[in-house]
Amino acid sequence: MTQEWRVSYARCASCDLKLERLWTSQKIEGYRFWILYKYNDFFKSLLYRYKGLGERALSLGFLKGVTMWFWIHFEKAAIIMPPVHLMDDDRRGFSPLKEIFKHVGPCYQLFFKQGDYKQSDQSFPKRKDIGHHLRVEESQLNTLKSYQKLVCVDDVLTSGETMKWMLQQLKRRGFKNLHGFVLAHPTKA
Repeated sequence: MTQEWRVSYARCASCDLKLERLWTSQKIEGYRFWILYKYNDFFKSLLYRYKGLGERALSLGFLKGVTMWFWIHFEKAAIIMPPVHLMDDDRRGFSPLKEIFKHVGPCYQLFFKQGDYKQSDQSFPKRKDIGHHLRVEESQLNTLKSYQKLVCVDDVLTSGETMKWMLQQLKRRGFKNLHGFVLAHPTKA
């Protein structure tokens, strides 16, 4: 264990009080998905430090305290990553969500952005057009069984359009045992 990892993880542990747990569930496309935290200013800055500044050791703190629940609730599930632009991961040197979820199950990257498209930069009406900016890697789907439990994950759920698109794509291809899990969701004060 490196000194850098210990310092970053200790700092993350001291942040527990600032992370506001929602621990709630909702439905999208008829499928249940879980929301862990409130998307507050602290979560936003933590996510920026992790994804934007590359503080990889923070990955261990996002699922702190829920790892066992995740293993029990999503036993033998395949974790489906949200769409990525590979150049973003290359620039960072790591895949942020894969780094967070790799400790709770096998991660699959089935969905990709067809350019440098950011859903968070779009107005809410334009977010519905997400399908025009994404593609499915069909060859990766062949590694999964149609009866297998799949958990679509994302870091922040705002409009729900990315999660909806992912679930629709999997449902169209015959997958039925679908679930969702997001780290944070903005809530009204």
